[in-house]
Amino acid sequence: MGKLIKRGFVEVAEGQMFYRYAGVDKPGTPLIMLHVVPGTSLGLVPLMELIGKERPVYAVDMLGCGESAPPRAGEPDIAYFGESILRFADARGLKTFDLYGNRVGAHAAVETALAAPDRVRRLVVDGLFLFPWPTDVLPWKQSYAEPSIDRMKEMYAPKLTPDHEGSQFHYAWTAIRDASLFWPWYERDAAHARTVGLPSADELHDKVVEVLRGARTQHIVNRASFSQDWRARCKLVKVPTLAEANAQPFLPGAKKKESGRFDAFNTTPEKTQATARDVLSFLA
Repeated sequence: MGKLIKRGFVEVAEGQMFYRYAGVDKPGTPLIMLHVVPGTSLGLVPLMELIGKERPVYAVDMLGCGESAPPRAGEPDIAYFGESILRFADARGLKTFDLYGNRVGAHAAVETALAAPDRVRRLVVDGLFLFPWPTDVLPWKQSYAEPSIDRMKEMYAPKLTPDHEGSQFHYAWTAIRDASLFWPWYERDAAHARTVGLPSADELHDKVVEVLRGARTQHIVNRASFSQDWRARCKLVKVPTLAEANAQPFLPGAKKKESGRFDAFNTTPEKTQATARDVLSFLA
């Protein structure tokens, strides 16, 4: 991680929320970024390093993930996680801000924009989980059947329970590694193979360590995102929006994000630069 990226905590009702930040001395509306799950704000650092050269940017570990406190008891809905970002903004003194969300983070970002359209100036939706797949709008083009919601809830970012054999370490390592090899990562066959290749061993290690910090609670926000009525909620978004291709049809008036979805597990410098250009141009 470069010297540009700093780290901090804010106090919220649940405890502390961890965040990474850059460019706070730059002009412009601050950008808050929300990450994929499994994962943390670490996966957004490549984008932060580019965006933070031009404007203030904050990437938050959502509640239950990374170094942030667990969410409230039970299994709160995704609107709760969206509202928690408003409380993060309050703690940082950010009255108005732009918002970026990737996959699970995008579902939470939609809820933040719905809860406070007077505070979210612009919204970037960088990929939603479109399940059940909307075949009436987007044909299913994969060679395999679409994943079921129930199996995604169970497997995609599961609760990891520590045991005396340390199985949580092996599980986390293989899950994060295989996220670069297959989609969904737990379907390890030729039909589900990806072509992006593995990240470096150092990068893989860092991401696994981050995921293990929230091993017991990361599944809560993941399951909440899969339970959202995303079609209905997206239709209600009123703030100017930039959306990745698959998400764009469901956000009325959204501009299309030409660079495609940013992949926090494995992306090329060229793809990261293209995403940063898309985001900066839209926010400007």
